[in-house]
Amino acid sequence: MKEETLRSLQRTELDIARQVFRICDENGLRCSLVGGSAIGAVRHGGFIPWDDDMDLAMPRPDYERFIELCKTELPPQYFLQCFSTEPNCAFVFAKVRRNGTRLLEQYSRDVDMHQGVWVDIFVYDEVSDDPAVRRRDERSLALWRNLLIVKSGFELPPDKQQPMQKAAYAVARGVSALIPRQFLVDKCEAIMRSHEGEGTAQIYPYAGAYASEKELMPADLFDDLMDVDFEGEKFKIFSNYDRYLGSIFGDYMQLPPEEDRHGNHYLKEDGIVSEPPAGQ
Repeated sequence: MKEETLRSLQRTELDIARQVFRICDENGLRCSLVGGSAIGAVRHGGFIPWDDDMDLAMPRPDYERFIELCKTELPPQYFLQCFSTEPNCAFVFAKVRRNGTRLLEQYSRDVDMHQGVWVDIFVYDEVSDDPAVRRRDERSLALWRNLLIVKSGFELPPDKQQPMQKAAYAVARGVSALIPRQFLVDKCEAIMRSHEGEGTAQIYPYAGAYASEKELMPADLFDDLMDVDFEGEKFKIFSNYDRYLGSIFGDYMQLPPEEDRHGNHYLKEDGIVSEPPAGQ
């Protein structure tokens, strides 16, 4: 991605994140920068220079309240994308997108849904303290979630185009055609919330991008947040960010090799129009 395009994209993501944190701050909701955005805050005071996305996270109770608040408190320039607002949404988390923009990912470029620039909002759920139960839950969610993804029209990502993967996709497409979408949605949500209220010692983002044991965190992770500088803004991050980032990334202050300094999304370059027209 060209540098000026990337910076334009980052500015739009920053604008979206500002709205998310505003709603959270005004309503006492817990929200934190996570993943590469958390590294960027700690290591760079903003975006990792080559990063092309922005990730936030909330614990389940705050996430559900945020979804409800967006009905009245999210300005009309933005769109909350989740199961309840988007017929073809296959994400088990939420995205807030900016109207008047367009950014296509390779595997979802033809899906009939809002395709504006987004910020991801992941949700941390209570999970069983029994590793065997956690593995069972993850396998079950993977099955129903993949069927939902295929049913919604998502394609295989470019790095998953081997013959066996294509064959599995074809089977999933046939099976998913026979199952109502709402059934798949309900299955996914039921699994993610199956330990809600049990007071387990650990929480986990089922939609996380990293190995599950690395993202398994103490249940009080969101109880202590601190302000951090991010591109001249003040956003929240876990006070115990060293525990969080170290578990997932190891030595997160070490820059990756130069050849690995690139965004992680399969972006269709000619589909990027990241900053909305004036007046929107």
